[in-house]
Amino acid sequence: MKNYRIELIGLLLLCGIFMSRCGAGLDTLYTGLYANGEADVYVTAPTGLAIGWFELSYKNKTLTRKGAVSTAAVGSAVSLSLTSSGRALIAGFNYAAGSNLGYFARNTATGQLTFSSSILAGGINENILGVTTNSSRSSYVYVVAPSGANTKVTAVSVDETTQSLAALTSVSSGGAGPFAVGLSPGGQHLVTTLTASFGVVPVTGDLSGSLTPYATSYASDFAFHSNGNYLYWNNTATFQVAYGTYSSATGTVAFTGNLGSGNGVGQTAVAVDPQNDFMATLGTSVANVGNIELWRLNGGGVPTPTASPLPLPAITQPLLPTPNAPTDLAFDKSGRFLFAVDCNQKKLWAFELDHSAGTLTALSGSPYDASDLQCLRNVVVSDSREAD
Repeated sequence: MKNYRIELIGLLLLCGIFMSRCGAGLDTLYTGLYANGEADVYVTAPTGLAIGWFELSYKNKTLTRKGAVSTAAVGSAVSLSLTSSGRALIAGFNYAAGSNLGYFARNTATGQLTFSSSILAGGINENILGVTTNSSRSSYVYVVAPSGANTKVTAVSVDETTQSLAALTSVSSGGAGPFAVGLSPGGQHLVTTLTASFGVVPVTGDLSGSLTPYATSYASDFAFHSNGNYLYWNNTATFQVAYGTYSSATGTVAFTGNLGSGNGVGQTAVAVDPQNDFMATLGTSVANVGNIELWRLNGGGVPTPTASPLPLPAITQPLLPTPNAPTDLAFDKSGRFLFAVDCNQKKLWAFELDHSAGTLTALSGSPYDASDLQCLRNVVVSDSREAD
């Protein structure tokens, strides 16, 4: 079984070295690395007590419903992350029956999931609302949960041999907030959203000390540019897309400004495609329910004398009909496909992104019905693998 991840990373590095946008060469990348492979798309269904599984065919540009794995042994799954090896899916749960974090073994040849074990990470009655895996230290994941007026981040060790988890140390932010967590592209810092700030703590595997808050603006989701210099998030106070800078040397996050009109269009999700050509945001308000806004990144996210770190929102495409309750977005690893889930209609949406034209086209059959799973909350996409 061949995994295309290393080849993709190498090609992306060449794009960066020669300072050319990858969009023009993405067709070559697509046909070379992803012509005949498949990827797995997993969605949380907290009210349906399941994790749904779909299979993306790169050759046919189709999505197929493969099944679901029950989460009844642990409870309602509300966050997901794949380990860097792809051998495990770690799911965060609303606290129930003494646990809130689950290990699901993944067959890397077929994508099939099997529940293995669960633990209590953090404390009693804490819901794991965010999970992120460490790509450079595959034996660790990090989870975030509210703890009274504080946000608590916990390091968890992952043993893929015994298919088990073990909670390690927790650090407190000293403040409350929405709950998203992620690692900087270089893996130097763990970042989580707080009320009107980002909390940052250095990462050496385990965690120690406390998160340092950096005042920015209200956010519930964020995404890094892969060059590590820029951070993009949804400003839930002004209903705009916000952007700022991140320093890998100091771990500081600085708010730069907002984009968009702030017309009451709430943004619940932010995603940057792996080619760094585009950022996608998901709107939720009555005025713009279900809109996916596609933002073209300027010069790969690098500022120029005549442009800001982020470009103007050159493309706005209202692709999801009302009434909807979209909750999450995710690109596949090639940057060619974008997925969105919504709660009210219980559907998974799939689009192909044309990097040259900057357009999204729904895949045949999209949206895909998942009414048996009920509300869909999160979506993650695996690396490419050979077709079954």
